[in-house]
Amino acid sequence: KKDKAIGIVMECKMREHKLEYICKQVLSDFIESTKQNVEKKLSLSFDELEMERRRVNETRAGESEDEEKPVYNPKDVPLGWDGKPIPYWLYKLHGLNHEFICEICGNAVYRGPRAFEKHFTESKHVIGLKCLGINYQKSYYMITKIEDAKKLHNKIELSQNTTNHNYRTTDENDSQEEIEDHEGNVFPKQTFINLIKQGLIK
Repeated sequence: KKDKAIGIVMECKMREHKLEYICKQVLSDFIESTKQNVEKKLSLSFDELEMERRRVNETRAGESEDEEKPVYNPKDVPLGWDGKPIPYWLYKLHGLNHEFICEICGNAVYRGPRAFEKHFTESKHVIGLKCLGINYQKSYYMITKIEDAKKLHNKIELSQNTTNHNYRTTDENDSQEEIEDHEGNVFPKQTFINLIKQGLIK
């Protein structure tokens, strides 16, 4: 028990020594400036404290006004993540100097080809097409005018109707056509083909 108690005491002394070292060597400047600040405030009268508080508030307000000043941006370059205009060479590189207007999105303006191409799959464009009575498909990619979208929609519907009509007529012809086997039995064409495939008719 004595060894354990001595170990605990030694550990406490080591920690006290470390704290003393940190306070004297590392934090001495901060502690000293804090002491001076407290002593200064204790020596001031109420009026002097009030004046000090006003002065601090005015300097903070001045700093916030400096931050709110408009950014110099003569070429109307988009702002970066830091609130400053991006470099002009980067602006040109990404093609942000080109503006694209999409009539389907309510005459929205997109800067640069990347944003313009991306917007075709975004909800705003898809909803714009749905308002026109068109379901979005890949064939409507790069269509920005309402008139062009309607023309393409009519063309696609017409081609789908003709292909459906062609399938129906071929199906009807197949069902009406009859074939006779070598024994004299008559079958519809599709049934005859199925029986041959199954090996029931030779």
